[in-house]
Amino acid sequence: MKIAICDEDAAVRDEVVRIIKATGDANDIFEYGSGEELLNACATIKPDVILLGIEMDNADAMLLVRPLGYLMKPIEEAAFKKQYEEIRSQYKRDTRNMNRTLLIRSNYELRKVEATNILYAESDRRKNILHLKDETITYYGSISRLEKELPDSFFRIHKGYLVNMRYIKKYDRTQVSIKNGDVLLISKYRYNEFERAYKRFMRDWQR
Repeated sequence: MKIAICDEDAAVRDEVVRIIKATGDANDIFEYGSGEELLNACATIKPDVILLGIEMDNADAMLLVRPLGYLMKPIEEAAFKKQYEEIRSQYKRDTRNMNRTLLIRSNYELRKVEATNILYAESDRRKNILHLKDETITYYGSISRLEKELPDSFFRIHKGYLVNMRYIKKYDRTQVSIKNGDVLLISKYRYNEFERAYKRFMRDWQR
């Protein structure tokens, strides 16, 4: 079976690939970061299954339905459109909670930081250190206050660490590995609660 995965977020694609491979079935998996890449590739590979992100390239998945019409009959396309609108409405509600924007002052500059770009936050005395995908930002602040400002996708695994659960690679009772290679200590007093929160997050994210 040929499976095409199309989403702008590489972390999302990685997680989808992991889930597919965990089934144990042998599949040909193809990854694309935009709808344009997917359409160009489909003319050649003809995938059996396409897993689409809801919104890409300032457009959305519906714009790909007609060019990919060879995959479905007209009645299936109508059913897809109806189901898609229901999923998209739920997606909009969910992302309002996930995509919060922080306004912080760092090095005398006022900056906006999207919560979805934060891998984890670290406390250093009276400062917070935000570890992003492509940079690190330090500013004066309390990690307890930051915890209240961030969405439910973040969990405080230690008095000094707030982790964005979407970027967790693996974990055990003593540490959490982040997808950028960093390894963080986890408090034994927070482990059970963290494990419940992480499993709940993954269940909701994969719906």
